Amino acid sequence: MKIRYNAPIILTYTLFCIGVLFVDTLTGHQITRRFFMVYSFPVLSDPVQYFRMFSYIIGHANWSHLAGNFSIILLIGPLLEEKYGSAKLFEMIIFTAVITALLNMILFHSGLLGASVLLPCFWETKFLKA
Repeated sequence: MKIRYNAPIILTYTLFCIGVLFVDTLTGHQITRRFFMVYSFPVLSDPVQYFRMFSYIIGHANWSHLAGNFSIILLIGPLLEEKYGSAKLFEMIIFTAVITALLNMILFHSGLLGASVLLPCFWETKFLKA
């Protein structure tokens, strides 16, 4: 059996999320709170807030949160990346992350983190034309 790295966006994203959660666990979850979580009522003068608008999809609360999100993403993501291409999938991921972050900051009074916001992005790709 030959192993291929056939979905570079999804697989790299997965490995990066695992690495961030591992380091975050070692630091008492300080990294996720600082860099990988969107908060309501943001301080727009803080430059880190703009980074958080797309980086929050990398942070996860714990290992079960990460496993739950990636059990779906690793099933569907590689198929979509093969069908639509890495560049198109990357665009969809970033667009979905930023729009969801903006909506969360405006409409809700809670923090936001994790890859679960991407699941509707994967679902909606069935309506895209290749």
